[in-house]
Amino acid sequence: LLSYGHSTFIRNFAWKTDETLWLDAVEKNPYLPRAHHNLGKYYDEIGLKRIALEHYRKALQLPEGPNRHSHYITSYNMGVIYKSLRDDNNARKYLFESVELEPRFSPAYTSLGIMSIEEEQNENALNYFILALTHDISSQKARNYTGLALLRMKQNEEAIRQFEKALKANPYD
Repeated sequence: LLSYGHSTFIRNFAWKTDETLWLDAVEKNPYLPRAHHNLGKYYDEIGLKRIALEHYRKALQLPEGPNRHSHYITSYNMGVIYKSLRDDNNARKYLFESVELEPRFSPAYTSLGIMSIEEEQNENALNYFILALTHDISSQKARNYTGLALLRMKQNEEAIRQFEKALKANPYD
């Protein structure tokens, strides 16, 4: 009982913060992609983008194991970080990798569409938003940007319909 109590007391230090938890997980099992992914996510959330990318990259180098979804989400997160760092080539690379790994992953299509909107490639953007909505019809973000792409393409009536659908989904936005 004393041994278990001591182990529990020591283990509490690892659970003190998200960082200590995932650093401990990486230390104990450096071949677990989820530990690197979650540590990368933690660093991303606190603004340490470059360190986050290092851990995401490490997670992608490791075999996925039974939890197959980890790599496409890791690729997506890397794409989002690279976009925030204004590295569009790497952002696009990882977003495409994300949809290659999971073709039904709507957020990656939405992000690719937003990048196309920013480059004034409205038809290309519209295609990405349609793919996003095909896989997640409730995506308000994809619906809003679909409306924007249509508006820029001078398809005002259809743009209004898309904005109305988005507004119906979330009247407070």
